[in-house]
Amino acid sequence: MNEWLNFMITLSVAGSCVSIFAYSITVISREIFTAKWHYRNRKLALSFFLLPFFLIAEVALLFKKDNQLMQLNSLPFIQQNTILLTEAFVQMVFIIWLTGVFITSIWFLFVYQKLYRELRRNCVAVPKEHKVWGILAQLQNDMNVKREINLVYCQANISPFLVGVFKSTIVLPIYAIQNDELTMILKHELIHDKKKDLWMKRAGILARILHWYNPLIYFLQKELTKWCELSCDEDVVLKMSHTERKMYGEMILNMMQRANQQPNSPFSVSLFTKGQMKLKKRLIRILEAQQVSKSIVITAITLFLVFGSVGIVSATFVYKNIQSISENKNMEIQLEYVDIDKREIDKNSSKTISVKLSDKSKFSEEEWSKILKQIENNEVILEEK
Repeated sequence: MNEWLNFMITLSVAGSCVSIFAYSITVISREIFTAKWHYRNRKLALSFFLLPFFLIAEVALLFKKDNQLMQLNSLPFIQQNTILLTEAFVQMVFIIWLTGVFITSIWFLFVYQKLYRELRRNCVAVPKEHKVWGILAQLQNDMNVKREINLVYCQANISPFLVGVFKSTIVLPIYAIQNDELTMILKHELIHDKKKDLWMKRAGILARILHWYNPLIYFLQKELTKWCELSCDEDVVLKMSHTERKMYGEMILNMMQRANQQPNSPFSVSLFTKGQMKLKKRLIRILEAQQVSKSIVITAITLFLVFGSVGIVSATFVYKNIQSISENKNMEIQLEYVDIDKREIDKNSSKTISVKLSDKSKFSEEEWSKILKQIENNEVILEEK
């Protein structure tokens, strides 16, 4: 249980450090780097909340020949800097954490069931002869999307969105949409599917369940949603002309005006969600999206590696220096040493130091034979009568 506590603290600290560092860089470089770069940084931060990258250093130590000797020599120093926690305290923390995990899981299960109940109640399959299937097939061919995509109409006035990690489904509002707008909507959702954004949302849910006590995970989840949409917009409009980009922005505005319900579920990715981001900034990024220079690409890659290094270094430091060992276990170890010493003392004290010939009657023949041999080896002293 102590190892669990050390493990969770390390993951939480590493993810938090990368999140804070990534956001700090974003504040001063929001317009310099692409939305895709900012999105990848958020995904990197999320990975540190879930994956034990700090074990890389531990694995590297296994290849050192003198690894065991180093650990033994450093043992007294490690014990001096160890945080000692009682077993009862660790158990209490574990119960609190487990309770939070259970409550958060139930809440997400409720949200999931609510979303899919509404979909089953309000959605109908798009007829196969409808023109939207032809547009979708053409886009899948152009974008090299091989997997099967399902299409449904929702009777509620909603913003288009994508659901389903194993079998993706694009949910469209049932009202009529012009072909050019329909093409841009389908392309937007196909890019979400191609980039596995729904899988990333599931990873965000898992991180939030495990680290429900950390306020930064809630902030990171919002950041992931925001940059996910901006990154998708960027991919859609990157090869468009200025006029086409204006049409794309107008399409988003039209969807906002016509939709009286906007899905805001962690189990879907939507074209537009209320409160997701400031619309003006989103439209400006759509109009100004462009290919970046090689120098910016190199800088972006370097910073990305720095982010990863920050996470690994911080995680390794925490894992090495915050080891939770209960006092009870230490007491057991000490008692074990005492018992060993006691046995040694008893063993030594049980040895026969000296005997007399008159003592022969006190021993069996076999025992007396051994005593005689010990006398010959000067291990036992033969005293005079």
